[in-house]
Amino acid sequence: MSSICIFVFEKTDSDSELFIKNNINNVVNKYQRGAFWDLNYEEPFLSKYIDSLVVSISDSVTFDNCEKLLLADDSCYNGESATQPFSERIKVIQECANFLISHAKIVHLYIGLSGTEYEDYDEESCCINDLTCAIEKCYSKENYYSRCTRFVIT
Repeated sequence: MSSICIFVFEKTDSDSELFIKNNINNVVNKYQRGAFWDLNYEEPFLSKYIDSLVVSISDSVTFDNCEKLLLADDSCYNGESATQPFSERIKVIQECANFLISHAKIVHLYIGLSGTEYEDYDEESCCINDLTCAIEKCYSKENYYSRCTRFVIT
């Protein structure tokens, strides 16, 4: 199963969808990551959200997964170790969340395994300033791969 990093949010009435997409795309491009707005697969938890926008943050613009982005510092993926510390790699998530929290009504961040049901996600509520610490607490150790968390960001 592939790792996922998906934001689900409701935009405010004042911002256009194109404005939000362009800004998130600029953020992920800065970090040499990808943003997928039209998912080519079903995530069971997404059925809980009607009229919400969804973006998947990925390792690259060519394939929608985030195995390398979420790789613990002391782990390997396909024989490769991480080229940056975990705290550096997740800055893209924090910067996307910073933008979204100021342009959306609700922001949920799902980090876990593709195909996981809504009820199988642990829920963590955190303010935007604590998001990086919350993610590091859950995912920077070697047991990160089996953990599925829904971050409710305020």
